[in-house]
Amino acid sequence: AIWTSAEGEDGTAIYWEDLDGNQFEFWAPARMPAGGMDDCGPLKIGRVSHGVYESRDLQRTADFFSRYCALEPLVNSDVPSDTLVLPLAAGGRMVFKQVEVLGPRTSGHGVYRGLHAALVVREEDFWSSYERIWAELPEWDYDERQGKFSGDAEGLSARTVLHGSPAGRAWKDSFDRGDDWLDPDNNLFHFFVGVPRHGSMATYAGHSIEDYMQAYLEARGLKAATPIHSR
Repeated sequence: AIWTSAEGEDGTAIYWEDLDGNQFEFWAPARMPAGGMDDCGPLKIGRVSHGVYESRDLQRTADFFSRYCALEPLVNSDVPSDTLVLPLAAGGRMVFKQVEVLGPRTSGHGVYRGLHAALVVREEDFWSSYERIWAELPEWDYDERQGKFSGDAEGLSARTVLHGSPAGRAWKDSFDRGDDWLDPDNNLFHFFVGVPRHGSMATYAGHSIEDYMQAYLEARGLKAATPIHSR
């Protein structure tokens, strides 16, 4: 299907699914954000512009991402009442749709490893972003090696959890907290460092927790578990 977006920005969207039922869209905005086509390939497909998530309470979601990610809603009369749009610094957006019941992927009946998003932050904000989350959210004891979670995920609060990569396991073993985190509706994220190229976060050099954990742990008198590096 082809639609003109009603999520606060004019443009054209083509919605489609792959062979496994994963949902995507090609989005052509009327006003291309700076850097949106940087490093595009021969098919002229640019950078990811947004991800769409479910929320049972849009105000709760807005409050959560304001506190832990310093994101504020897009104020625009074109945004429907059942939609929350959170603009990102480099031109992307996080879009949340109001639902009564979470879908099977969102509600946690999948594997907590693949279905996630890495939110890019500046290097100087990486640890402070995590420290607030660790100070205020509980840790979940779920390990994705158990397979699919079959409990009542809809009743769980926002929380942190083990990231299933080798570096994530080393971090959990060293610090006793996971570096993945879930919002109040079980959408899964973690932070990822972006070092700007040419002064813009539209393109960046990426770094994960493994590149910084040794120094962070040593400064606190802790020893890093091995292996640190996952790549």
